[in-house]
Amino acid sequence: MKQPRPPLTPNFEEEAMRPELALPLFNHVLKDFVGNGTLDYERTIRTGELLSLQDHETALVNHDGTTFVISHQCQELKLKLIAHELSHTIDLLDRRELAATITTLDRVRIVFQCLTAELEILETLSPRSYQTIRETLGHGSGQESPGFNQLLNAGPLLWSRLEAILQAAGATLEGVYDHPEQHPDLFALCESFTTLDANYQKWLYHHFMLVKRIIGVARDVPSLAQNATTQLAASMMRPMFDPLWRMRCAMTREWVETRPATPGHGV
Repeated sequence: MKQPRPPLTPNFEEEAMRPELALPLFNHVLKDFVGNGTLDYERTIRTGELLSLQDHETALVNHDGTTFVISHQCQELKLKLIAHELSHTIDLLDRRELAATITTLDRVRIVFQCLTAELEILETLSPRSYQTIRETLGHGSGQESPGFNQLLNAGPLLWSRLEAILQAAGATLEGVYDHPEQHPDLFALCESFTTLDANYQKWLYHHFMLVKRIIGVARDVPSLAQNATTQLAASMMRPMFDPLWRMRCAMTREWVETRPATPGHGV
């Protein structure tokens, strides 16, 4: 008979910052103390509040708890930045400012790349260390992320604007890709949408691999929301702008069907 797993009771006391690194610190250039939250930079960035947001149970459960919390807080901040830029993108599309739209989406691409790269920090957690942290997380899941939900809602809004622009130009998605030289601005815009979606999916994929590395992926391995972790594979493949990807499949099928047969290589 399988024995129940004993509860994880971490033997961890709050780690105090080394005195040499503890705030406030005297800055010899400024001739003033930094870290009290009173300087102009500190008031603008609200460092006093920001740097106090890690002092709770999850961050203090073990040494890696702070890494877990700060990494996820950084993810949420970058997702908020992406939502901020995508909201602006929608306004630009409504005004038909295509060049500015492409520039803004390029910024989103860079933010997504940072978002994805930051997941490598969490890959340094050991499975056992994360299990200790997991005891404090309840049934929370990525579906509860405010930033992720903003992305889910931004997708349809952006796509409706792209469809309206194509319709106003008397163009179709297929036509733009069949003859990009005839629609250079629309082709560039569609490719910017594709890049946005590709980076979104890369982030989802890296998150899936993070889950696989830390807790494993199997039908009998549950997420905190009590869903099988195998469900993540399906969501990982769900694009933001599905027509852009279906159109590529259609183009390839058409190419396969219409190209001449090559001797020795089949049809």
